[in-house]
Amino acid sequence: MKQQMSFAQNEYAGKKKVTRRERFLGEMERVVPWARLCAVIEPHYPQGRRGRPPIGIERMLRIYFLQQWYALEWHVAAKRGKVKAMAEGLLKELTVRLERVKAQVRARVEHPFHILKNLFRHRETRYRGLAKNTAQLHSLFALANLFIARRPLLNTATE
Repeated sequence: MKQQMSFAQNEYAGKKKVTRRERFLGEMERVVPWARLCAVIEPHYPQGRRGRPPIGIERMLRIYFLQQWYALEWHVAAKRGKVKAMAEGLLKELTVRLERVKAQVRARVEHPFHILKNLFRHRETRYRGLAKNTAQLHSLFALANLFIARRPLLNTATE
């Protein structure tokens, strides 16, 4: 016998627009290698021989990643007015090229920070000890790298 749908299930089934959050989570579902990560963690995960049985590895990993996903300014550039005030010539042309290269490097370096601060909303850090804060930042940057590489990974998964 088929179960009757609840009001919430019925309303959700009739929804047409996919939200950004749903699209993001769908992409991450296809990109994150859940089985391989669980295999790496399993030898170190508690077995639950005493006391309450532990929650499954994959569920805990998904909860941890969800917590990470939803919870720099450099002063090395030349001032724009100084570059404009320079006399036309080879020196000005080289300075403009150098500033462009520095801006490209800056953009590559700052992009993961943008993802951490704006997409994952990690703006303030609570001190929990150096080891815990370092571990959290390592996992956040790993997730940011996964987010940056999601399109090529999705393309290879569909082929």
